[in-house]
Amino acid sequence: MPDVVWRDDMAAATALAAVAVLIGATVAAALAGGHHLIIEAMAAILVTVLFYALVQGVSLWVMTSESRHAAAVGDDWGVVGALGYEVPPWHKEFTSPRGSSYLAVEGGRYLVGISSTRDATQPAHVDGKAASPVLRDFYFEADVEYVQGPSDGYCGLMFGKEADEHWWAVVFGRRSLTVTQNPGSLPHRYIYDPDDVKALRPDRKNRLAILKQGGDLSIFLNGRTVTELHDLAIADGTVWLAAQSKSRPIWVRCAFDNLLLRGTTG
Repeated sequence: MPDVVWRDDMAAATALAAVAVLIGATVAAALAGGHHLIIEAMAAILVTVLFYALVQGVSLWVMTSESRHAAAVGDDWGVVGALGYEVPPWHKEFTSPRGSSYLAVEGGRYLVGISSTRDATQPAHVDGKAASPVLRDFYFEADVEYVQGPSDGYCGLMFGKEADEHWWAVVFGRRSLTVTQNPGSLPHRYIYDPDDVKALRPDRKNRLAILKQGGDLSIFLNGRTVTELHDLAIADGTVWLAAQSKSRPIWVRCAFDNLLLRGTTG
């Protein structure tokens, strides 16, 4: 079921206020006028509920129009990866002097985890098998869940990846969504780093969608536009899933499902 009631939408607040006022008025009129007005009161309540549903439906349609347009743009590009991970379970572990990480398919989800004593990112092949082609433009969407980790851990997508230490990323954690660039050295550059993202659903899976066209980047969470960034110097590169740990040996675990990646190779 879509998350239709958004706390920060004026339309939702207006509809809720109207429903409360109209229901209160009709109930008061029924009590003052006797039982013969109960049917009229019930009819009025039904009308107000339908009015509320209409306002919410229109609000949902308007708020998700840009994400639908982004998906339509991607429909013109070839499919690079489209997976629901309905494959036999598997598990791979990796160790280094700074920590541990793993990749796995369990319960129909692609799991990526990392624990490190320094800022580190565990990349994962989008299709679970091999690196994506070098893409110029792409459209990506997937159900992403921050399963476990501290407040400064992240799950998301790496792209424009030219080498191990040259890439861009769109990632989110428990409270925020960020766009970062790794120019080949620490610290990473924060291109977009708000304090709060209203569309983010903490402790639940989120539908992440990203449209990259040239130097323009559009990011959506659960159908809502988070931000649109322009004139970025993003190189053509491969696309990877990712889990990010921030200098603490605490596990960050991410789950990906219902993934679609379309793109152009230039």
